[in-house]
Amino acid sequence: MADSERGWFWYEEPVEEEQIEAAESPESTAVIREKAPEEHQTDTVVPQDFTGRSIKVADIDENSMDRYIESLPRTPGGTLFAKDLKEILPKSLELAVDNPSPVNVLRYFTLQRMTMNKSENFATESRRLVMLSPELDEMGGAVRPLKLREEAERKEEREVGSVLADLRNRVILVYVYQGGCPYCRQGVSEINILADEGFSVVGISLDGIILNDLKAVSNIHEPSAASYYGISSVPALLAVDSDERDGSGYSVVMSNGLLNLSEIKLRLAEIGK
Repeated sequence: MADSERGWFWYEEPVEEEQIEAAESPESTAVIREKAPEEHQTDTVVPQDFTGRSIKVADIDENSMDRYIESLPRTPGGTLFAKDLKEILPKSLELAVDNPSPVNVLRYFTLQRMTMNKSENFATESRRLVMLSPELDEMGGAVRPLKLREEAERKEEREVGSVLADLRNRVILVYVYQGGCPYCRQGVSEINILADEGFSVVGISLDGIILNDLKAVSNIHEPSAASYYGISSVPALLAVDSDERDGSGYSVVMSNGLLNLSEIKLRLAEIGK
């Protein structure tokens, strides 16, 4: 059409240079560059369409997917590279879901299995290397501090045991309670264990209700004991030096409340140091 016939409103799409070159070139019908038959290719192969432009994965349809996959480089083991699998696996799934033909579904599961095999191979080799490299073994790094902590705990137990053995001969445990208090009754089992281990125990009831299951050398009603020892709540446990009677000993309120056996022993050990 002549320019004089087009008018002011005429618009024509510009022709891209690469399209012109492709139309004029006799070699423009080359489809996809083939891989070297024997030598492994290290350079990335970029598939091209008939115009010589790079193909985007998003533009691939089920008819061109297999050709696209064939054009991709391979590892020495014959599998696709992880980078390429990451791109084409979602596209293959999309094609299989849109058209679940045997070819599309088989293609997707083949690519998925290839991806899983690569992941399993990586995981297997990683575990092997970690076991052979102590600096990479996180479990080994966790086990060493754990062993050190266990050794420190055993050492502390031995030291506490030694201190408690010495205290048994010179400290009396005074258990101050109210017979109607459920926590006081609960604490009796811990005090009885200490009595079985050789400690002398004295029980003092503030409300006149005697706990007869307490293994005590003496178990009395003495309401003034709370004010005398400065006890604010029960059950309370005191460590009284057996020499306090002549004024040279001491008495220590170890707890105003319920303690477990481990805590009682740790507090006794602190007194004995």
